[in-house]
Amino acid sequence: MSTRFLNLNDLTHLPTPVWLIEGLFEAKSLVMLAGPSYSFKSFLLLDWMLCMASGRKWLGRPTMPCKVAYALGEGKSSLLKRVQAWIAFNELSTEELDRVNENFRITFEVPQLALKSSVDNMLADLEHENFKPELIAIDTFARSMVGLDENDAKDTGMWVEQADRLRQIGFGVVFLHHTKKNTEFGVQYRGST
Repeated sequence: MSTRFLNLNDLTHLPTPVWLIEGLFEAKSLVMLAGPSYSFKSFLLLDWMLCMASGRKWLGRPTMPCKVAYALGEGKSSLLKRVQAWIAFNELSTEELDRVNENFRITFEVPQLALKSSVDNMLADLEHENFKPELIAIDTFARSMVGLDENDAKDTGMWVEQADRLRQIGFGVVFLHHTKKNTEFGVQYRGST
């Protein structure tokens, strides 16, 4: 296979972006949602996913109504309360609630994204469930690389390679990540991101 180099004319003929949330992030993209502990990252991610699953706008931005899968490694005990509060606050219709039930799936088994075999298992499980999400959310980066060193560029590179593999076969991937606790020098992300 040879490398293809594009000229300006080629660039004008590339497909226009398909937005999962208009102007925020595209389908088939890799997105990092990072912030300090207790900055409501999981709440924001859940809001994004439930808006997409129900077909609702997010803060006035159109979303692509789609299937979403959430691999949750932290905050399991409060998840149901958060989802119920979101549904009540947004006063979902029966039709919207049916869409959420159809389009939103959760697992408490976070795939180890740096391991091809773990990603293969997740893909097999999704196929077995006959559920093909447009978005896979990983909560958190650290929980998806247990036993590896997030400060090591090689370990992080293996993680990125598998996340990019998911992107190339048609999934968007959003992962939550923490910033360093010491903010003396401004906000910095943990590890080799």
